[in-house]
Amino acid sequence: PVVVRRGRDGRGRQRWLCRGCGRSFTASTLGPVSWSKLEPWQWEELAACMADGAPLRVVAERCAASLPTAWFMRMRACEAMSAALGPFRCGEGIEAQVDGTMVPESLSGGGPFEMPRPPHRHGGEAMGGVSGERVCVLAGENSLGDVFAEVCCRGRATKARVREMLAGRVGDGSVLVTDAHWAYAGVEEALGVDAEHLAHHSGDEADAALSGVNALHARLKDFLGRMNGVSTRRLPLYLAWFCWLERARRRGGGAREAARDLCLSGRYRTTRRALFAAPRYDMGYWERRRAAA
Repeated sequence: PVVVRRGRDGRGRQRWLCRGCGRSFTASTLGPVSWSKLEPWQWEELAACMADGAPLRVVAERCAASLPTAWFMRMRACEAMSAALGPFRCGEGIEAQVDGTMVPESLSGGGPFEMPRPPHRHGGEAMGGVSGERVCVLAGENSLGDVFAEVCCRGRATKARVREMLAGRVGDGSVLVTDAHWAYAGVEEALGVDAEHLAHHSGDEADAALSGVNALHARLKDFLGRMNGVSTRRLPLYLAWFCWLERARRRGGGAREAARDLCLSGRYRTTRRALFAAPRYDMGYWERRRAAA
């Protein structure tokens, strides 16, 4: 379709007209700043906060915005970061370390609703270890510097879910390094990789072989801890933010400049209403527990 100039918008930005569909647009249309009443400097300050991993109250203060506005700005930027993440590459001789870590479930956010369990004060009463009240996050890194972290399932990781998440991320002669958890058993035949399974009793050997992904888990939990409680249904967006920061750190260069370009020209599609209407994570678990009680 032919695109021609069509004057400027109220902020002086060049506007364009598509002859094919008859719609006009600017360079920021569908980006985090589109339809925003905030000034560009506020979005640039948000980008600096995203690069620093700043908590929400710091974002609101530095961007001169209310807490709800700062939160929605962050959600827009997280969605743009999720779309900008590159693939987790695989290939002959590329080693990938993969392991899961447990994150406490958080039912916060989204307005009034009936809590299915007693509240956990500051998380102190939450069950530890592997339980139905914790969410497994599968994370990995490879020898090329790529990382990924995604919500796997509630409680203990399952073999089917692990294979689903690793499909396309390992294979074609990749070397997959995991621990001896039963969920990884047989994954090498299913995905076509050379798997090195580490026995549970070889604790020192396992720690050495998975040192990279274990350090990734530690940085992830530190990152989530700075956010002062992440709702589980928003966790995928925060994981995308964390992975984007990790990849920016590994590439070198200026994370702030990259975050600024992304926040000013990245793409998002989820509206504020859709964010609030997003369902909570796996509420069927609590319904089954209530029915069995």
